[in-house]
Amino acid sequence: MWNSDFRQCIMVALTLVWFSGCSSESLPNWPEPVSCSGTVTMNGESLSNATVRFIPESGTVGPGGTGTTDQAGKYSAQFIGADKKVKVGLIPGKYKVAFSRMVKPDGQVWVSGPNSTEGPATSGAREDLPPRYSMPFQSKIIVEVTDKSSPHDFKLMKK
Repeated sequence: MWNSDFRQCIMVALTLVWFSGCSSESLPNWPEPVSCSGTVTMNGESLSNATVRFIPESGTVGPGGTGTTDQAGKYSAQFIGADKKVKVGLIPGKYKVAFSRMVKPDGQVWVSGPNSTEGPATSGAREDLPPRYSMPFQSKIIVEVTDKSSPHDFKLMKK
């Protein structure tokens, strides 16, 4: 029914279409990240080993980012870029901010590490911060990140 030249052309065309779908996609043209750091306190005390999550608000491009507080409550945000590399800072824009700190049943803060074999759930850890801070849909904290806006300090209260 179909002559072999026609079938061969169809096969070549389908192969080209398939390979064009498998080619690398162009990366998004996001603005350069800017520094985003600060300090987190809870009831006036440094909040150590907490994750600070920056969730993009409407109109802000990019994936958002995170930072982890040190013993003094200081953090520096970073994110995974479209090129799959860690970028320091955040893309300028507005972000909702949520915080998390997991605590084991014995009262120790659960900390992820490169050699960790257990996650927070398998260690019995639970969220230590109130939902108004730890649940992104309940957080009311919004910040605007610009090249002149750092530091972003957060004074949380546990009531």
